Amino acid sequence: MRPFRPETQPPMDSKYKQHLKNRSAVVASALADCALVHSGSNGLDRDEIMSAAHALGAVPFYARHVAVEPLCRWLLGLGHVFFEEHLREPVLELQWALGWMLVEAFKQTSQDLDDVDVEEEQRAPRAVATPANASHAAAATKATRQRGTSWVQRPALEPVPMEGEKTAEDEEEEDHAEAMATASKLMQFFGLLPKLPGKHSAPMLSLAVESIAETGLWRRSVLLPHMVGGKARWRRGFSWPQLFNFAHERLAADMRFRLWRCALQLCISDPALATYAEVPFALVQVMKDAPAGAAGLVREAVALGADAAALSPLVSRLPPSEKTKESTDGLLPRAEAKAAEKERRAQLAELGINCDSWAPAEVQTPDIMPAHHRMKLAKGDKGGSAAAKKRGADAGPIVPPSLYQASAPAPQVPQQQQPAQAGDAGGAGAKRRRCLSKTKDEATAHLPLRDADLD
Repeated sequence: MRPFRPETQPPMDSKYKQHLKNRSAVVASALADCALVHSGSNGLDRDEIMSAAHALGAVPFYARHVAVEPLCRWLLGLGHVFFEEHLREPVLELQWALGWMLVEAFKQTSQDLDDVDVEEEQRAPRAVATPANASHAAAATKATRQRGTSWVQRPALEPVPMEGEKTAEDEEEEDHAEAMATASKLMQFFGLLPKLPGKHSAPMLSLAVESIAETGLWRRSVLLPHMVGGKARWRRGFSWPQLFNFAHERLAADMRFRLWRCALQLCISDPALATYAEVPFALVQVMKDAPAGAAGLVREAVALGADAAALSPLVSRLPPSEKTKESTDGLLPRAEAKAAEKERRAQLAELGINCDSWAPAEVQTPDIMPAHHRMKLAKGDKGGSAAAKKRGADAGPIVPPSLYQASAPAPQVPQQQQPAQAGDAGGAGAKRRRCLSKTKDEATAHLPLRDADLD
């Protein structure tokens, strides 16, 4: 894998880059196959078997697709060896590998995350994809790119690629296709992993989720705005709710408590950023299947600084339960949790893993909120919670007062009229007649019913 590192090679063309990639794929497959074939009693010992897994797990970010299939074969065949060694002493490289493999399985493209109106796209007529239309569209796009945005100075023409040479757009399309193929393979792997015989299969899925939370890989799931055409498009590297729901459905109740603990630890470490990663929303989705002790864990997280408004559905709906044996560890305060993550990333750096190339250590919280998050907050604030009053959301819309209601007197209940005397022709009980004819005196003209007539 070392020849594929860019810092050890000068700038190279696409053919030589593909050549190095193929060589690295052969080396990775050879490591995994040798460990599987010679793992018997008369073959390789445990240290040699684990060394092959260490080399595959510490793969750099740009070569991760090369090590996916060899890692899957090694873990399916020798996963029990990893689990036994991990119980004695944590094997950080393989736990890290399980984490980034699970992230790659739920990787999302920008097209899936753009905040577009689906109904308008379905109603809009679409042209038939013919070769002529495709060529015209490509020519129009290229002309727009060459034209630029200035009428004064035109941009320099892009170099025309030679025959057989790949452009940046071709490489991007190939990377996208490779990423989707890798995600499909990893989904099959993690779907099969909990079903394997033995006690090591399900805990490996739990270790993968815990690795994502403890190493900072979860920050790739944060929704970040990207301005496209003057409109904010929200994008993220992977979906935390989908990943959490996937693991939650495939684990037993005692293992689910570990998932809830690592998710609530994220809400304590960075409450604002966890909301943009939809960590509380993922917990609400699986609230019906919450493990024993989840309610006490949520209340402990709120006491340690988690967002009470985001976790309010869990606090109000989860029934109080007794403490379990798993709840003795508890949650860490914010300062200790950040220090533990920093220490974990430093340990991985000593093993040759650059965590910053996979996920940043810090992400700035966006200044705006996605539209679907605002809708959820508005739906949850109908009862007028304390958080809504603090945000001023319970003020309600400003409605102008009605002019009729301001001027009209309060209605009175009519009383039963007494029969009028014969001589009181102009009294209150006198019968009034409606004037249907035109009057000549416009100054004295009035409606048949006036305030004076009602007295």
